[in-house]
Amino acid sequence: APRRSHPHSTIARAVAALAAVVVLVAGCGGSDDDAEADAPSGEGTTEPSGADAPDAEPAEDETLEVLVTNDDGVGAEGIDAVVEGLTGAGHEVEVVAPLEQQSGTGGTFTDGPVESEEAETASGHPALAVDGFPSDSVRVALDEEGIEPDLVVSGINEGQNVGAVVDVSGTIGAARAAVARDVPALALSAGIG
Repeated sequence: APRRSHPHSTIARAVAALAAVVVLVAGCGGSDDDAEADAPSGEGTTEPSGADAPDAEPAEDETLEVLVTNDDGVGAEGIDAVVEGLTGAGHEVEVVAPLEQQSGTGGTFTDGPVESEEAETASGHPALAVDGFPSDSVRVALDEEGIEPDLVVSGINEGQNVGAVVDVSGTIGAARAAVARDVPALALSAGIG
């Protein structure tokens, strides 16, 4: 079946929701008081409003089907934050992610079948845990589960995926696997630094 066409504004809304999640996760180390103290006079932390608000319900024809995966494993905090942010914004989310930590595996994939089992994210969202690499999770989702996502989101990776690390990142490997199948993808990471 052909993939549904969505206006760029719909994907932009999903990205805005993800950005809010990334800001939330990245901000967990400090307090709002610190942010407001560092802000110039009259500025502080603000919440998005109106159509840009991550919890604003999209119109039915703007709802995205999003496949969420990662390399940190199905029970990781980062993937749970993405799922919560996207479902809170009204998008349909399917989670297919590695059963266990697979950081540093890049675009490695298993030649042949892999085992999978029903699982849940940290907050209890249904998921499929794949006993393989992040790229395997994308393949299982698309080929074996028949998921036809409008967007694949990989992450939020625990740690920064920048510089030379990009090519060995399983988070980025999963996003690249999706793009190789003509599915738009984002790879997200959050680091302390």
